[in-house]
Amino acid sequence: MILPPFLKAGDKVAMVSPGKVILKKEITQAIAYFNSWGLEVVIGPNALKKWNRFAGSDAERKNDFQWALDDPSIKAVICNRGGYGSIRIIESLDFDNFKKSPKWIVGYSDVTIFHGHLNHHLRIASIHGTMPLNMKSEDNRKTSIEGLRRTLFGEEYGNEWEAHSFNINGKAKGQIIGGNLSILASLIGTSKDFLSGGKILFMEDLCEELYHLDRMLYQLKFSNKFEGLSGVIIGSFSDMTDVSGWFSANTTAYQIINAHLSELGVPVSFGFPAGHEAQNHPLVLGKEYELNVSELGCTLK
Repeated sequence: MILPPFLKAGDKVAMVSPGKVILKKEITQAIAYFNSWGLEVVIGPNALKKWNRFAGSDAERKNDFQWALDDPSIKAVICNRGGYGSIRIIESLDFDNFKKSPKWIVGYSDVTIFHGHLNHHLRIASIHGTMPLNMKSEDNRKTSIEGLRRTLFGEEYGNEWEAHSFNINGKAKGQIIGGNLSILASLIGTSKDFLSGGKILFMEDLCEELYHLDRMLYQLKFSNKFEGLSGVIIGSFSDMTDVSGWFSANTTAYQIINAHLSELGVPVSFGFPAGHEAQNHPLVLGKEYELNVSELGCTLK
């Protein structure tokens, strides 16, 4: 796995919008953060455009991403937000120059499709972490923002979080892969499919019906994505619903996930602070980590 060069003061980073539309005022705070880190920010020429609910047409979003990949002065590609749209442009992107001179690509949620392509097909690591839309000044977001800075600059960064009653204790070592469960499930059987054997699988999601969550987990199971895993990390599953009433009133997303993972026989940790919440700690997808799950808590190094 190739790790792109870490950033240093004076480096230039590109802010692009491969998915949903975003307003300039929604990224102003992030620009201030990046500048305070000594970085020079360049906003994609089309990043603030609007076409339907997308940040510009497919061609405009693709052109911005291609520019950020190819420009040798750009040292990191920061996705402004998720939403939907990255899948519409990934097949038209040319990664030849990027493979010769890799750089960090940062984001989560819809950006999972880029992480998968980089990690599994190009063998290049990327950063699952907070995005400019979420980089606000509230105290509960500052840990995630500082974590992103430290990760981008190659400073030592580890995580500790509380034990959970569904956890399966043990130690696991392996490359971390994954991201948004809905995206992962949608890629199975396609040219963007992922390999999971020997790795630590991370999953998070937002605003899904519980029966759909259950079905996606069966899809991963029936596709052998749980076979041979080294470990599993479960992040936040936010604003999940059961409007259709398939489960009892008190059923939670974690209960459904636990039913699928409890017999895997590998360490499993629930409650990792990453996903669609204020706490969205960074993970270098494709990099090897050591996960330690115990009754005293969990660590990831």
